[in-house]
Amino acid sequence: MNKWLYRTKLSCLVLSIFCAPVWANNAYVVNQYDNTVSVIDTATNAIKVGTTPIVVGTLPVAIAITPDDRTAYVANDTDGTVSVIDTATNAIKVGTTPIVVGTRPSAIAITPDGSTAYVANGTDHTVSVIDTATNAIKVGTTPIVVGGRPIAIAITPNGTTAFVTDFNGGTVSVIDTATNAIKVGTTPIGVGANPDGIAITPNGTTVYVANFIGNTVSVIDTATNAIKAGTSAIGVGDGPGRIAITPDGSTAYVVNHFDKNVSVIDTATNAIKAGTSAIGVGDGPSGIAITPNGTTVYVTNFLGNTVSVIDTATNAIKAGTSAIGVGGGPAGIAITRTALASPSSRSGGGALELWTLLPLMLLGLWRKRRYA
Repeated sequence: MNKWLYRTKLSCLVLSIFCAPVWANNAYVVNQYDNTVSVIDTATNAIKVGTTPIVVGTLPVAIAITPDDRTAYVANDTDGTVSVIDTATNAIKVGTTPIVVGTRPSAIAITPDGSTAYVANGTDHTVSVIDTATNAIKVGTTPIVVGGRPIAIAITPNGTTAFVTDFNGGTVSVIDTATNAIKVGTTPIGVGANPDGIAITPNGTTVYVANFIGNTVSVIDTATNAIKAGTSAIGVGDGPGRIAITPDGSTAYVVNHFDKNVSVIDTATNAIKAGTSAIGVGDGPSGIAITPNGTTVYVTNFLGNTVSVIDTATNAIKAGTSAIGVGGGPAGIAITRTALASPSSRSGGGALELWTLLPLMLLGLWRKRRYA
């Protein structure tokens, strides 16, 4: 083989092994007491290199990211506003101001097409509708009246329906996103005591609701907008709050605030997953999110000021990880859907990228060949 060609191939192989970027997602964590958002690199399970906490409004509690990953929306409880973050710069989006919504917004969800954000206003008993194209309240809409204290919201994968938990009323309201009103023919769905977190399976057929005081999870059939026939409330830990479902729809993870752990539910049986026990995390687990590939669960520990990392293959804390330090009172968390280039861990987080070094390497080899 031509020596120059051999050396070129060998050098490319070495660079691809040692300098290629690792592809990873970013996790955004709202820190209530610091009024900031931290950015975690899921490749390193550490604060993303080059980022500083993003300052938002007062007492941020929830966050959602648009499907194109370009924008994050943060609900600020005390301010009654929503901050808009540009994920390309990890800063407040240029030209935007906080969007005024209702009193004490507690949750936010975005439609699958990315056009609309729905915000649950805790003490207004309403849901505000934001147009993400204008970053303002959607023209022609008024706040949608729901239950006594809306605290969490989830939208079906087809974008037609939003489900909102009423913490005080023990019910779930059903919103028609075409009319931005309570869905005709529906009444609030009775669940357990003080429903908190809510999540919908990827196929859109089933809603899971964590009942904070009831220590259970209720199962709703979206075809009937009623408790799923043949199911009973699933017993979990003490103070179940937020809930997340794997992308394949097979498993639901529920944070138990007072027990400092996470329960694992098998959605095929609607029971605790056989062979699993509650996964111990940090103090006061609050928010939860799962990576798009379904391999990793991130849990915010409100009282511990950390984020725990769970391996879904073992349903245990991910080997080699420790709790990630973030800001004060971490609550809501959201993860980007698209993986981004992250420096390789082989070089301690500072590797040069292959496409940066390759032209220089080839130039050096060309010169060596020419002048040899």
